[in-house]
Amino acid sequence: MTEAADSSSGKRNERSRSFGKRLFLTLVVLLAIALFGAVTYSPPKSELSFQPIALPVKFIWEDGDVKIAGEQSIITPIGKIAIDANITLGEPNENSFYVTLRDKRRSVDYVYRVDSGTGSFVAIVNGTTQIQVEDRHVTIEVIEGETKTVTFQKVQPSTKRVQTDRVGQWTSYVATRWNEYWDTGWYQPFALARWAYDDSTIGAVPPLGFLWFLVRLCFAILLGLLDLLILGVCLLAAIAFIVAGPVAANIVYGIAGLLLVLILLLVVAVIRSP
Repeated sequence: MTEAADSSSGKRNERSRSFGKRLFLTLVVLLAIALFGAVTYSPPKSELSFQPIALPVKFIWEDGDVKIAGEQSIITPIGKIAIDANITLGEPNENSFYVTLRDKRRSVDYVYRVDSGTGSFVAIVNGTTQIQVEDRHVTIEVIEGETKTVTFQKVQPSTKRVQTDRVGQWTSYVATRWNEYWDTGWYQPFALARWAYDDSTIGAVPPLGFLWFLVRLCFAILLGLLDLLILGVCLLAAIAFIVAGPVAANIVYGIAGLLLVLILLLVVAVIRSP
């Protein structure tokens, strides 16, 4: 009799171990599939554009005349204009500005348009003096007999401002993605507890209304505990959504579901065990 009982107990233990092995292998395979999906997911790529800091052109004032060195294709001569001619230049577009070399002794302006691209620029005279390009126009005084070189450099924003802009952009991105997750998600915080709770019956038909309120309050508290578990999963899913999008959030849901199934199977195994 004892041997039969031991044999039966051994078979149950063997079946239990075999069941545990199959369950473990199933979970490993499902987790590997989920991780493979996360690794192979490629977020949309963004393109970055680069603009040079200095323009590839140089104005040279020498022997009472203007010479241009470098990329002359971005320079358009407007003309040699008398200072007292009262000629109004048209407004340049946002990708260009005017350069005027003014010879006051001869009362002449040498005017050019530079196709610079977007951004703010400064004119650098003889490598040292900086003159800001304001309202898309810069004027540099010259005198016959002297030599001047004029180059143009893009004004770079300060590091502190760039860092502030980046922090602001990241904060805005996180807030937008966070709101998008909760707006499009299937669950709202403490939705179950809020559904169960109702205090509108407290004053109705005393004391039955109050007793019914207590019943619903207890039910709401129990559902609130379930809400806490669901909320914890959703918080992790929201973080994954912000970092890597809906695929990552679905992976979090999947892992949480696998853990729930594992816990339920363990509970069933414990209940069925002698």
